[in-house]
Amino acid sequence: MKKLIKLIKTLYNENVRHFVYKIKEHWIIYSVMALTGLYLYGMVVASFRGALYNFMTNTDGKMFTLNPIKCIGAVFTPQGLGIAFFILIMYLLIKQNWLQYITGVKIKKDERNFYTVNEGTHGTSGWMDRKDMKKTFLIGTADSVEGAILGKLARRGFYEYLGLNADNGLNKHIMIYGASGSGKSRGFIKPFILKTAKLMQSMIIVDPKAEMAEQMAEYLKEEGYVVKMFNLLDMENSDAWNCLGEIDGDIDMVQSVAEVIIRNTSEEGQKADFWDKAEKNLLVALIHYVYTLKDPVTGELLPIQKRSLDTIYNMLSHDGQKELDAKMQRLPLDHPARAPYGIFKQAAGNLWGNIFIGLGSRLNVFQNKLVKKITSYHEIDLELPGKRPCAYFCIISDQDSSLEFLSSLFFSLLFKKLSDYARKHGDERGRLPVEVNMVLEEFCNIGRLLDFKKTISTVRSRGINCQIAAQSAAQMADRYPVNEWQEIVGNCDTQIMLGCNDQMTSEFISKKCGNITIRTTSSMAPQTPLFSPITRQVNGYKQNTSNATRPLMYPDEIEHMDNRECLILVRGQKPLKAMKIIPDELSEFHKLKRTRITEYVPKWRYDEEHSMSDTDNISYEDEFTDIDDVEESPFDLAKVEIITASAKPNTKRQINAFDDSVEEEDFDPRPLTAQSMIDKFKRGK
Repeated sequence: MKKLIKLIKTLYNENVRHFVYKIKEHWIIYSVMALTGLYLYGMVVASFRGALYNFMTNTDGKMFTLNPIKCIGAVFTPQGLGIAFFILIMYLLIKQNWLQYITGVKIKKDERNFYTVNEGTHGTSGWMDRKDMKKTFLIGTADSVEGAILGKLARRGFYEYLGLNADNGLNKHIMIYGASGSGKSRGFIKPFILKTAKLMQSMIIVDPKAEMAEQMAEYLKEEGYVVKMFNLLDMENSDAWNCLGEIDGDIDMVQSVAEVIIRNTSEEGQKADFWDKAEKNLLVALIHYVYTLKDPVTGELLPIQKRSLDTIYNMLSHDGQKELDAKMQRLPLDHPARAPYGIFKQAAGNLWGNIFIGLGSRLNVFQNKLVKKITSYHEIDLELPGKRPCAYFCIISDQDSSLEFLSSLFFSLLFKKLSDYARKHGDERGRLPVEVNMVLEEFCNIGRLLDFKKTISTVRSRGINCQIAAQSAAQMADRYPVNEWQEIVGNCDTQIMLGCNDQMTSEFISKKCGNITIRTTSSMAPQTPLFSPITRQVNGYKQNTSNATRPLMYPDEIEHMDNRECLILVRGQKPLKAMKIIPDELSEFHKLKRTRITEYVPKWRYDEEHSMSDTDNISYEDEFTDIDDVEESPFDLAKVEIITASAKPNTKRQINAFDDSVEEEDFDPRPLTAQSMIDKFKRGK
């Protein structure tokens, strides 16, 4: 009885239920069609019965009739039922469907004109069926599906959208392969941002052309997001971020900063040699030194804008070897800069200059004043995305690689800061209060991230998800050689293939799709040889059926995919061919407000512009009416800079943050104080 119930449930599947529903909905139309079909079939049967009767009785009676009662009644006669049964048997013989009920072997015709079988002799891959789809994805309309939409399927005249099911036990890392023009931005990134914004999860978005920031920034602000832009393309419109502001006494962070800079300023494929190691030790020592610079009067740390990578570059370009050595020797023995500097000094003295030049060359981007500005001030909090919804746009150049080490530094420290915050201040599972998504479009153009193969395997448990978009597997292998790129890809439980042109990617995806078992048929037609009357040999007709193997998709089939299609590969499931989506299909897309990135004014620029306008209106007599009060007031290095710049505008001057002195054309070796500066100002007048 149980087997019978199970069989009924199997037969009464979704397609049958849908068919019954359609009949109930349009029962009048289907009733008319059924009666018409019975009537026409009955006419044929009645004519056959009339002809048979005339033949049996040797009469010439009427065979054809239009009487609907006689025609429909003829259907249920033995002749009518027999003819219907004969037609059914012939249909089953031609379609060979009866074999699967007898043997259990299912034979299906693929749209590519070959037959697949479920025997699995040569491979058990295939396309994902409806049952597995329901288990793997959330299926619904574009607006009803929560989270990332991976694709859509045409079904019964409308589209069903497929979203990741959070309860399927898989991680949320997604790997997207797509050649230029295949729709990485439009087909995945933009819809992903719109859907994630409804969940109020943080997003760190790589934006190669500033397109995302211009389209999404205003919308995300209105949704309650904290929006920041680290713009390496138009730096005057970038929020500032000082990597030394992230150290916060963490020695490991100093090592990470130095490692990222050295790796991303080395030649591709170059192994670390003596010079790299020496330059790294010198850089670590200088970072420790600059980070701990203090005001000689107050004994407090200098403002963060006075402690930056630009400060290190200035030390390399202006200080000689002896000056730097003297500064390091004045440090306490337990100062963190002493140890790496001591290792650096193990090199022969005649090599120091080469090491200085090598490290200075790595940091030569700080000759650009805008690079100095956006890396001196500190306006981007790397821990904030784990505390509240944030959208950080990292705008990079997809052509100029000279600033790759800054974008790599940004993401490397971001992963580390968020992971540490989750570990120390997260929930009981060690996860961030707010989930963070790293939307890494053009992943291979942001520089090499520090130990990313380890990072991506561990951040999932911290509530950090990575959406990696690359142009090809070959590009990934070039940036992360040997097997490192496969470790990164292997940690992504969901992979989407949007289109490719290169052989490496197509072969890689073809292997991931697996092999299937197909049915092959070979036949030999009868032949009559020219001398058959003599030899009496005639070859008969032969037909052989066997199973063979083939990839589910050959590499060339992947390369020739329709540009509207994509492949979705989910760990533990068969591949799925779906249609790409576009952001226009989401209702939120029509709420976007486009802005120009050049209209964005960061805080550091706003403050500088207003401080300059305020400086123009300063009355120095009013500012320092009482000399005694001035001497008792705290020493403000920034204010002294403003005073000196206004007092002697034609005098070349340089604030040296390393020894807290001022060098001018008329250099005065005496210590600089507020009193002496005022005296100089009065003499100048």
